[in-house]
Amino acid sequence: MIIEATWMKNMADKLCILFDINVLMDVLQRREPFYETSARLKVDVWS
Repeated sequence: MIIEATWMKNMADKLCILFDINVLMDVLQRREPFYETSARLKVDVWS
């Protein structure tokens, strides 16, 4: 299909990561006991 071929061409070199909103909220609100692990994930992805 044309749509699939176009998508594959446009997205082939892009990495997609899905974050649960709870991971982001853990970092923003410093929610324990999840903060440390969530912050480490955020640093690994955004650095």
